Amino acid sequence: MYCTHKLTPYTHVHHFLFLIIATLGLFFTGCGSQPEMDTDIEETEALYFEVIGQGASSLFADTTQIVVTDSVAWDDYQQYMKTVIPFPEIDFSQLMVAVVAVPVPMRGVSIQVQSIERIQEDVVIYYQMGIPGSDCRGNDNPTTPFQAVMLPQTKGNFSFESSEEEYMCTL
Repeated sequence: MYCTHKLTPYTHVHHFLFLIIATLGLFFTGCGSQPEMDTDIEETEALYFEVIGQGASSLFADTTQIVVTDSVAWDDYQQYMKTVIPFPEIDFSQLMVAVVAVPVPMRGVSIQVQSIERIQEDVVIYYQMGIPGSDCRGNDNPTTPFQAVMLPQTKGNFSFESSEEEYMCTL
């Protein structure tokens, strides 16, 4: 096949303008300044913990959220908590203990530490209170359920955050 079509100057100008516009478009979209990265992003580190005791009743009169860092204080606090299995020995040179106890107006409420997180200089202990649903039989005797967990010795500003979850007793 033989092509007899010739480009006219008008067509050459259009191609030339197209190339200039495309080049300028690439230049302006690709060479702008990069947005600044947010350097204030909080890094969260999950800390290992292990449950060392829990129960449906303790002798704490008020909500207690404590971190115990020495054996003398731990010996005192253990006396407030009734457990079926004795607490293990704790090496306070490497470990510490967090205790959560909350007075409630009825039996059947449980306390469970969900996670422990370091957020910069803060250490947050998240725990959940399991609340019996309306289908649960219970009595209205006040009690103070608790849970104690051990975690590695760590420095920081400790705080506790609670949540509640209702559970059902029937299927």
